[in-house]
Amino acid sequence: MPFNTLLLSGCLLPGETSFGESGGKVRIQPKSGETLLFFSIDDQSNSNCGFRQVLGINQENM
Repeated sequence: MPFNTLLLSGCLLPGETSFGESGGKVRIQPKSGETLLFFSIDDQSNSNCGFRQVLGINQENM
């Protein structure tokens, strides 16, 4: 899958350097000049994300 498909799928969390879900959290401190991209591909927490549909894993409980 081309990277631009992932960028345009509605999964990107712009400006975020941390993500938390189900009691867990990940936080990354970028170094100078470094760019971090966080993506939320779970359709339950990010209904705008079309990544799972592109991969064909948009069936319930997958």
